Amino acid sequence: MNFLDDNYLTFNDQDWNSRIQKEPFPITLDQLPIKISDAQKQAYLFISTYISIQYQHWAKQQKHIDEYLTKQHSHHTYIIGLAGGVAVGKTTTATLLKSYLTQLLQTDNIKIVSTDNFLLSNAKLHEKGLMERKGFPESYDIKALLHFLNQVKLGKKNIQVPIYSHQTYDVSPDTSRQMTSPSVLILEGINVLERTPSETVTITDFLNHSLYIDAPETMAIKWYWNRVSRLYEKAKEDETSYFKRFSALTREEFEQVAMQTWDRINRPNLKQYISPTKNRANMIISKGLNHQIEQIHIKKY
Repeated sequence: MNFLDDNYLTFNDQDWNSRIQKEPFPITLDQLPIKISDAQKQAYLFISTYISIQYQHWAKQQKHIDEYLTKQHSHHTYIIGLAGGVAVGKTTTATLLKSYLTQLLQTDNIKIVSTDNFLLSNAKLHEKGLMERKGFPESYDIKALLHFLNQVKLGKKNIQVPIYSHQTYDVSPDTSRQMTSPSVLILEGINVLERTPSETVTITDFLNHSLYIDAPETMAIKWYWNRVSRLYEKAKEDETSYFKRFSALTREEFEQVAMQTWDRINRPNLKQYISPTKNRANMIISKGLNHQIEQIHIKKY
């Protein structure tokens, strides 16, 4: 028996359209931060509505617990984990979820943080001989990431968040941003659902809800190439870009380098560490051509 079929309810466009048509939503879909088709707007509305229902039940539970204990915790943060392989659209999904949930939950206190910010610096990766393992579990400062999540759950203010630059492909040295614990945190990254045996707690211990974006590897490779080829073109006019080092290569030569990187790093990471976490997610979003959501799988328990 297929594990996915047994443990998840599966929905397609007919399912979510029929449910959405049954009730009015206090939400406008014409001012989204990212342009998507009308069909995809409905899919994301279905996903976001499900999460908002989960959030509202959680918020009521927290209130009742606080009242019972008579020692009220001043702040509660609902953390949504968003996982998936390289280039499957995690950042885009996180941005859309934030836009939808801002309206559904009537709050603008929603923040997005990527686990990329907690990668070890390139200097440290070189020092540890891990540059060829960048993105693998051992390339992250997992203690710093867990500390960050703990601070968020405790409702702390002025939490320090490192900054990862996709321009330089490195953690910005001596630079961070401050944030105060939000009502909702969307934590996105390839490693969100991984568990670290060396730690007494792991990322999933802090999550209230989790999603995994799934796509055939052939699609992911295509999206990956679309991304890096744009960066390659832009780097020709930007001396600060990590991709400037490839500017002397022809497009065909750069494509060969990019595909070698996929085969050597991204594919092993996907097969060994990322894909095996899929069935830990509360929801799996299955994508097809052009990042279109084809099915949504929701765990039964």
